[in-house]
Amino acid sequence: MGAVLLTSILIRLIGLGLSLWFFVRDRRWPILFLTALLGLMATRQALTLAELSVPWLGGPWPSELPGLAVSVLVLVIVVVYARILREDLRQYFFWNNVPRETGFVFADLDPDRTIRRLTANAEGLLGYRSEDLIGQPFRTLLATDSALTELPGPEHLAGPGAGHRTEARLRTADGRSLPVWLFVRYLGNPLRGRRHYSLVIADRSSEVRSRELQETIADLAREAEDIIANEGWGLVHIAERAAEALDVARVTIWWYSPDHRFLRCAESFDRRSGRHTAGELLETADFPDYIRALEGERTLAVDDPANDPRVRELNADYLPAHGITALLDAPLLIEGKVAGVVGFEHMRSARRWTEVETAFAGSIADLVALARTAAMHRARAEQLAHQAFQDPLTGLMNWQYLQDRLHQAVAAEDGDTPQLVLLYIDLDQFRYVNDTLGHTAGDRLLEEAAKELVAIQPPGSLLGRVGGDEFVLIGRGLNLAAGRELAESVRERLTHFAFDGGDSNVTLSASVGVAALDDTTASAGDLLAGADLACSQAKEAGRNQVAVYRPSEAPEALMSERLAMFHRIRSALDDDQFRLVFQPIVDLTGRQGDFHEVLLRMREGDALLSPAEFLPTAERFSLMGEIDRWVVRNAIALLAQWHLDRPDMAFSINLSARAFGDQALFEEIRGRIADHGLRPDALVFEITETEAIANLAEAKTMIWTLKELGCRFSLDDFGSGFASFAYLRELPVDMVKIDGKFVRDLETSSLDQAIVRALVDIAQSLGKEVVAEFVEDAVTRDRLARMGVHFGQGFHLGRPASEPAPALALDPTDQRSAAGG
Repeated sequence: MGAVLLTSILIRLIGLGLSLWFFVRDRRWPILFLTALLGLMATRQALTLAELSVPWLGGPWPSELPGLAVSVLVLVIVVVYARILREDLRQYFFWNNVPRETGFVFADLDPDRTIRRLTANAEGLLGYRSEDLIGQPFRTLLATDSALTELPGPEHLAGPGAGHRTEARLRTADGRSLPVWLFVRYLGNPLRGRRHYSLVIADRSSEVRSRELQETIADLAREAEDIIANEGWGLVHIAERAAEALDVARVTIWWYSPDHRFLRCAESFDRRSGRHTAGELLETADFPDYIRALEGERTLAVDDPANDPRVRELNADYLPAHGITALLDAPLLIEGKVAGVVGFEHMRSARRWTEVETAFAGSIADLVALARTAAMHRARAEQLAHQAFQDPLTGLMNWQYLQDRLHQAVAAEDGDTPQLVLLYIDLDQFRYVNDTLGHTAGDRLLEEAAKELVAIQPPGSLLGRVGGDEFVLIGRGLNLAAGRELAESVRERLTHFAFDGGDSNVTLSASVGVAALDDTTASAGDLLAGADLACSQAKEAGRNQVAVYRPSEAPEALMSERLAMFHRIRSALDDDQFRLVFQPIVDLTGRQGDFHEVLLRMREGDALLSPAEFLPTAERFSLMGEIDRWVVRNAIALLAQWHLDRPDMAFSINLSARAFGDQALFEEIRGRIADHGLRPDALVFEITETEAIANLAEAKTMIWTLKELGCRFSLDDFGSGFASFAYLRELPVDMVKIDGKFVRDLETSSLDQAIVRALVDIAQSLGKEVVAEFVEDAVTRDRLARMGVHFGQGFHLGRPASEPAPALALDPTDQRSAAGG
């Protein structure tokens, strides 16, 4: 029992010593309690050892084991508390050694909010030494523009773990206002004055800076419509806002010349003087390293131009001349290629660009590139819109637009005595000039003849080029006699015009046909056909003549080929003599398909005329709109009928250029789909590439309008235009049909193979399915399948028939069509 007693006394004395030491160090009430408890227990043990009995201490114990257990427990509590205190000290030492780059400062404040202790990195954040701030009221650190004027009181921070986060601005040693987060806790116990504020100061200048820059970008994005509408003002506005937001001396915007030999400054804004300038040129050959860096990096953040190899060449002249000490350049990317650069130029002092600032520079560059891209598209759209109604060679109305205006003019003449005449003008010498002097001379002849016609054109009249050497002049407010006089004036003016052909002059003349709107020419087509016929009569009469269309005086003229075909088409429309035939479009990947192109034929007796025999005349005399509606109406009705037994069947229907902007046709399609309960995606509408590009804006509008119904679109004759790849991205079509001229000789022509492969690659990269026409044999079919073409069409796969061929699937390894050719 003596050993147990001695051990117990020793443990209690160690605990008493430790608790007294901690109490002196920290003076907290748990330590005071443990000290008193261990003191009583040690006293009792000493009396027990002396064999003294003290009643109020409990007298001698029959056993010392329970006392030893209590002593061990108390000692464990003291040791645990020692570890807690040690961690507290370690935390304080950690605070004092936090790197300045972290942007955090830790502080303890007395209950009266004076600074008790502060980590050493306060000097890096605020500019003050820690010892200079100790004992100062915390409010003296608050900047005048701070929303926080005093720390929250203890009542707002009560409770274990309770704390508070707030924004504030602190005054730095150099007078700046620094935005910070304050994380405040109120800790300790009311005994012995141990209550205090625990404070974490976190630098939020980067966050505030980021938000300010993001707000600038957001503001500019909201103004994007105005910036895009006026690129010149847009660049000025962007430069001013960016210079202010990034706090730089100058912002410059440069564009490459078309040959990339120069960088031309389109906008330079000097924030110090408020001046805008432009026009400075830099030869790219003088700055190869800089140009290479622009091509390879999203932004060039140059903090030390003197030692940065990327701007070594700029250091020779440009940077010193402008006093630039730091540079942040962002390349302007248009369609994935560098088209220029936006430069943010800092002057007179050193500067280190932050990640937030480099991101801002990239966003500004994107906005400038967007403005330029929009301006380019706007110019292209204006050019296309111009081309939509203007003949590119003569500047007169083109044939399609003139037809529209002719229809409008005829519709406006609804009185008893219409006043409208049409002159069909054919130059007599054009073929001679074209054949003997060359196409350049021929084009020049047309240009000069057009100027002569414009000079004699009456006010309010319409003048356009039909094509080749043919012109149409529509005179409003004129009867037949006045029209005849106008035609003579045109003939006389052109007769007295001598064309300078270089080595010799060519005397010009014209044959003119005249037709007036009356009972015998009740429509635009009748009027045009009559004037065309009269022009042919003038040429047959010896050229340089004026002929007037009078059907009653020359009935045999009605047998003219053009006029006769016009009336045959008119009768076919009136008597429902058109027919539809169907040619399969076969899936070359081996899947079963029920897809067919709808083709048009015109019935004459027992014969069916192909489109090549009547569509050119229909286009010439403005009948395509009616034909489009007939085809759509009947194709949808037949598809709905066959859908009862073949629900997967789909039709591809051709539309003419007249369909663009034809609201009546759109309403016809929508109404028929609804009436028959047809799935819209069973209809694929085809338009040719040439027509789509010539009417790009209207084509896109029509495609989107019908796609909203759920219909699909196919671009026919893909590859026939010089700008096929460029325009494919702008047309939201689902399929492309490769021009058959590249497929006919595919097996023997390596050039055609390369072209088809390129067409397939570009179409597939844009997510379009590919159809190949004129598949006339199994070898061509198999090669197309290997090239990745999805569908084939041609006599080998199926000929046009009065009813759709049965759905079939081709074996990719031995594709032999049941409809074979």
